[in-house]
Amino acid sequence: MAAQVMPALGSSHTSVLIKEKTIPNSNNKKSVRDFIGSSLQRNNLAMGGALILVASISMLDLVLPPLGVPSALLLIWLISWLLRSSWSDLGVRRPRSWGKTIIIGISVGIISQLFTLLVLIPLLQQTNLEPLDYSRFKTLNGNIGLFLMFLTISWTTAGFGEEVIYRGFLMGHFARLFGGKKVGWWVSLIVVSVIFALVHAYQGPMGMLLIMFPAILFGIMYIVSGFNLWYSIIAHGTADTFVFLMFFTGFADFLL
Repeated sequence: MAAQVMPALGSSHTSVLIKEKTIPNSNNKKSVRDFIGSSLQRNNLAMGGALILVASISMLDLVLPPLGVPSALLLIWLISWLLRSSWSDLGVRRPRSWGKTIIIGISVGIISQLFTLLVLIPLLQQTNLEPLDYSRFKTLNGNIGLFLMFLTISWTTAGFGEEVIYRGFLMGHFARLFGGKKVGWWVSLIVVSVIFALVHAYQGPMGMLLIMFPAILFGIMYIVSGFNLWYSIIAHGTADTFVFLMFFTGFADFLL
């Protein structure tokens, strides 16, 4: 199944996420949009600064949870507009088969959480790291209203929003800064996964290490799927739903 969707890294597929339309460099007077967009295209330092700004704004979720993801998405829209690129360039486009995409996404989301619960958490509990901090989710137990709210978050700001930010936008543009070839994509995968883990610092050191696993997994899904974001969006939403369901039912008290 994977062989059917895996692109050759380093081939033309690796430019899917960075298909900014080349802005003509003529003597004609440019608009402000074209001037800034051209600067971002041609100046790696300027583009690197824009990526750091997006990552920094997404970290507002550590102190102001409702603002981080929407603010970062707004900035991504602005940068994409300046570059004359579209959401489909970030991977938000119709997959070849919705059925296969949904099945793979749900399966990966569930398996990733089971592996975390049964393998990774027991291993990390043998270390001297501080215990997991899931205190902000404790009030979910038996609270149907709060559970539905978190369920909505799972599929909007978390599943969709975070995948657009970290896999769709940051991974693609960091890969271009790192050369755009096979090595650049894998370096970008690690860098963005570390950033993603830092955004979840409220879960403590152990939580951040655990978050690295799905972050890398979702990034690999993104690459292997031919840079279609729906696979990782569905996997991410499913994984978060799994966790919130555990807290809602009380199983988290026995398993974590």
